[in-house]
Amino acid sequence: MTPANGAANVPGSTTPLGPARRSPWNVPNILTASRIAVIPFIMLLMWYEHHMGWERDANASPAGPGRWTSFGAAFLYLVAALTDLIDGRIARKTGTQTVLGQLLDPLADKLLLAAGCIMLIPMDRLPAWIAFVLIGREILVTGLRGIASTRGVVIAAQELGKRKATFQAISINLLVLHYRWLGLDVRAIGQVMLVFAVFYTVYSGWDYCRAFLPGIIEASAQPPSSRPPAG
Repeated sequence: MTPANGAANVPGSTTPLGPARRSPWNVPNILTASRIAVIPFIMLLMWYEHHMGWERDANASPAGPGRWTSFGAAFLYLVAALTDLIDGRIARKTGTQTVLGQLLDPLADKLLLAAGCIMLIPMDRLPAWIAFVLIGREILVTGLRGIASTRGVVIAAQELGKRKATFQAISINLLVLHYRWLGLDVRAIGQVMLVFAVFYTVYSGWDYCRAFLPGIIEASAQPPSSRPPAG
């Protein structure tokens, strides 16, 4: 006998079957997870070049074997950055957004950025203070989003943040690549892109703080009895 709600009973059981559960490991989430999985290989290639003393000036001739370890790390970094453009579009187009994806996607972005920045510092390709600014802004905005979410406020990605992410990915990738390719001074181009990355990092971080921090501070100043109950 079929229950009124249309769900069929399993023979020998009185519990109706609910809707089939979808696996969280869909194509967008697999792409996002692959972005995290490739990070150790990027770091290993960069560490190996630095550890083996293969580093050369960007315009050195011959460049030595470090040219190819940098190329391999930059190629993997580029592939990882491109998955960030693809996974979200696929998820929205196919309606396969999941809670796991909402967790992994921003985590993958921040891990990729942090790994690139940290590995570039000892190779003298990125000043430590710039790495601090880039990573610090991500921590700040993540903290703002976390606090806002506890009050039911969702801080959506803004156009400034998208520009920031684009210039960060381009500049870090070019700084990892480092050596001349196709006659282009890759390092110099990367440094120019880095100026834009730092500008949009600071500007977008300030914009988030200007828009959301006063409300968070005001809410925090309220006495406990006047705050709305959690949930």
